[in-house]
Amino acid sequence: MDRPDLAKIRRFALVVPLILCTLVLAGVKLDTPLRVEPLGIPLLVQRPDLLSVGLVIAAIYSTLRYVYYGMLIQPSPMRARRELIAGGDYMTFSSDVLQGFDETRADRARRELIAGGDYMTFSSDVLQGFDETRADFQRKIDRWFPQIGTHKVTFEVTLSGGQAKTTPLNVPRPVQMLCWLEDLDFLLPIGANIAAVGLWIVSRLW
Repeated sequence: MDRPDLAKIRRFALVVPLILCTLVLAGVKLDTPLRVEPLGIPLLVQRPDLLSVGLVIAAIYSTLRYVYYGMLIQPSPMRARRELIAGGDYMTFSSDVLQGFDETRADRARRELIAGGDYMTFSSDVLQGFDETRADFQRKIDRWFPQIGTHKVTFEVTLSGGQAKTTPLNVPRPVQMLCWLEDLDFLLPIGANIAAVGLWIVSRLW
């Protein structure tokens, strides 16, 4: 089964609490019995006060659906950023590539002992692996972190223990603040539904 569109789930999860809060705060009361004619069919609603119960159920359902598809099935923006900031293992090279790298490193040591100076030649596989790792990681950075003018996230890729590793990210303060605002916007449907249901419960108790 195809996954539903998260944007549509988010819109529904925002509209429901908006309607519920409006009805509760405005103190809307419906005549009893209520006569409606949807599609030209006359209907008589004996308990119109229970219509708000349907909105409460819709609010709870939309919240659970938003959490499931937005935070469990796929990583939330908060979790994705935490994983990227931490860095870590990202690409493992084959034993042949590592052997070539070790031989290159040993060759460098011998040359430095004889003539001094810097010397390092990487194999094409190592260079390609570095480029692919950096490009793939940069795509993830561009997806989850905004860029504000000259302020952008920076990182490095190093080779250690047979793996290309990304160093912990350097996230400027303006970028962090904008990420916090995006996190609040992402969590807004959840907070709005909790507030709307809580407001409805309080109104029923009073």
